[in-house]
Amino acid sequence: MRRLRLTWRLLRIAALLALGGVLAVALSIRYRRLDAGNDSRRQLTRWWLARLARALPFRVTVYGEAPSGPCSGWPTMCPGRTSRCSGSWHR
Repeated sequence: MRRLRLTWRLLRIAALLALGGVLAVALSIRYRRLDAGNDSRRQLTRWWLARLARALPFRVTVYGEAPSGPCSGWPTMCPGRTSRCSGSWHR
């Protein structure tokens, strides 16, 4: 039974990765031919990432408080360093 679950999980992830490749090619062709401001690329990417996240065996636990406001930049710095974010969550 354990082997069957592992096989199923690997097949599901492989199918999702193949679908992601097809979506990437299709969206890049569409992006070049049509207008670049279309929201369909963002929607399809979010849809695909949601399926991929459900297929992968991750458990996410969030600690702490939510930021007090929107972040003005990507918080790439480690905690304790200064970053471009206006929120207090990174301190």
